[in-house]
Amino acid sequence: RQGEYDRAEELAAEAHDRLSELGDGVPGAIADTGYALLVLGCTALVQEQFDRAARWVDAALDRFQRSGNDWGLSDAQATLAGIKYCTGDLSGAAGLYGESLDRAHDRNLPILVVSSLSGLAAVAATAGRPAEGAHLLGAAEGMTASLGAPMMPWAIPVVERGLRALRK
Repeated sequence: RQGEYDRAEELAAEAHDRLSELGDGVPGAIADTGYALLVLGCTALVQEQFDRAARWVDAALDRFQRSGNDWGLSDAQATLAGIKYCTGDLSGAAGLYGESLDRAHDRNLPILVVSSLSGLAAVAATAGRPAEGAHLLGAAEGMTASLGAPMMPWAIPVVERGLRALRK
């Protein structure tokens, strides 16, 4: 969140390596390894290194699916949706944001609801539906304010692109 991407990658890679040594038999190791991979993917996304980000997030999704970790699945789906959005795959982004939103809503994970709403706002704005995009973005910003939590850093490139589309 402070822009120290090299240090973040170094720490996340170290965490991944250490967690990988535990193997799949240790409770929580699969999901925890997924979080290390997700941090690597998010760090790459914020730097707009989309191919690298996609590889890390795909690997994280696999870990979260294997471990049944709903928070991780929702977060990774929204992150992958952000990658798809930033690389022009609006349909793929919308589908993943929708899945993430459903899971986050069903599991009462409000910060992840915000991430998905922000992404869907950007998709709508870019797809030529500015009114829907503005409404979704307003809902996401209202939820963010009520939670008192900062926006997920990886969502920033998505929101910035969405705002540019709304201003056109």
